[in-house]
Amino acid sequence: MGPWGIILISLGAAIILVIGGGLIIYMASLVKSAYQLKLELNAEMDARTLRMEEELDKKTRWIKRELAEEIEKARNSLALETDRRLNEMAVQMEQRLTEVDEMHRRNHLEMIKLLENHRQGITTLDQKLRQLRRDQIRQKGEETGETLDPVPVDGAAAAEAPAEGESLPDQPASDASTPTG
Repeated sequence: MGPWGIILISLGAAIILVIGGGLIIYMASLVKSAYQLKLELNAEMDARTLRMEEELDKKTRWIKRELAEEIEKARNSLALETDRRLNEMAVQMEQRLTEVDEMHRRNHLEMIKLLENHRQGITTLDQKLRQLRRDQIRQKGEETGETLDPVPVDGAAAAEAPAEGESLPDQPASDASTPTG
């Protein structure tokens, strides 16, 4: 091999070195561009993630605001419904109380009338009883020939002691028969 062989080998080695060096430079630029793409993708993903988070925050705030408004509306309507029902119940209770009060008044008036009728009946019976006593005393006086003073109508007869088995005008007959001691 002569000088030409060495030159050819040197040239081949130089071409291989140049092509190899070019390939290495090309590979380095590819790696560099791939790394830059990776950085750009990461930055873009971070930007998109940040944008998505912001959008989610906006939507969350909007949803919270909408929910708060809906809850406030529900509270207001519930409060109004409660007030309306309470007012209705109060009106019904007032009506019932008025009815019961009116019924009580009517019953009270009926009781007063009934008591007054009984008082009048008792007064009438008391007057008849006094009249019968006067008549009885007169008959006894006529039979015996004595003049007896009639029992006064104004209640002096109540001061007289009742006969045995007889009751006072204001005591029931059952009380008069029981001995007191």
